Amino acid sequence: MEAALAQPLAEGRPITGEVISMRQREDLPFLFDVTTELDASARPAAADGSTRPAQVATSSYRKGWDAIWGRRGARGPLN
Repeated sequence: MEAALAQPLAEGRPITGEVISMRQREDLPFLFDVTTELDASARPAAADGSTRPAQVATSSYRKGWDAIWGRRGARGPLN
């Protein structure tokens, strides 16, 4: 028997910890049988082994951005 904090999964939010399913027991309705669906250690790591978010802005993306909006700092302050 263990005590735990369970939170619902939310779309777009990162998964922290394990993903479980719970089934209420018929003989003791305040207890649940828990099954681990996804172990915290089973999630794949980043391809480069880092814990940082993926880089999504490639050099060609930045060149296109600069062509449309200009280089950062070239137009002066916004306010």
